[in-house]
Amino acid sequence: MNTHTRRLALGLFLGALLFLAGCLEGSAVRTGRYLPPKPPHAPVDVYLDSNPRGPWEEIGRVEAEGTDSFASLHDVILVLEDQTRELGADAVIITDHWGEEEVTTDAYGYTTVRERVRARGIAIHYL
Repeated sequence: MNTHTRRLALGLFLGALLFLAGCLEGSAVRTGRYLPPKPPHAPVDVYLDSNPRGPWEEIGRVEAEGTDSFASLHDVILVLEDQTRELGADAVIITDHWGEEEVTTDAYGYTTVRERVRARGIAIHYL
């Protein structure tokens, strides 16, 4: 087996492994004024069951989804924080979150459960 074939086989194996392990995805839409993006590890306040005290303005809307091994609210909130940083906002108010399971059975009777967690929020800037 030559080097090129080995690398191709390894790449296909890793791609399949990532596909089976699940993934995290997020999106952000600017709805307010432009702010420069924040650094990757800048703090972002998260409001899940409360609202911020003091004045703020909406900068954008953020969404995130985790599937399978990444189907936890914690992991999805981390993606929302990243999307919030990209918009240059200070915090995210989580407006909605839910989880669901998709159960399928193949022709041989094997059951597969695919988990999914989604969340939406408002990226805000403190005034």
